[in-house]
Amino acid sequence: MQIHFIVHEVFEAPGAYLRWAQARGYGISWSRVYAGDALPENANAFDMLVVLGGPQSPRTTLTECPWFDSHAEQRLIAQAIAAGRIVVGICLGSQLIGEALGAPVMQSPGKRGRPLSHHAHHCGPAG
Repeated sequence: MQIHFIVHEVFEAPGAYLRWAQARGYGISWSRVYAGDALPENANAFDMLVVLGGPQSPRTTLTECPWFDSHAEQRLIAQAIAAGRIVVGICLGSQLIGEALGAPVMQSPGKRGRPLSHHAHHCGPAG
């Protein structure tokens, strides 16, 4: 299995996900977008996509954060889902998955105004 990680910031890391993959001998690839790494051209490059967090939101523009292309990531996520790949999102990653699937992300009315997304998830036959 080939697992691709999208990392948005130097202070974000896959932690237990990486250790889990390494313990099983899975192949690992990276897009450290904060360092200028490109995203995979398509979902054929991996079996599993893990999209990590960051301080951005799906609405963050390239002007606000030149290394974060929300729309490109959402296209890759949608392509991966359509191709039957495993897709996992943490924090910002889950917001991007929601947006890619058509679930709007909105600002929380709470004190800190953090983005929230609500989307129903269903496990397929594989669990």
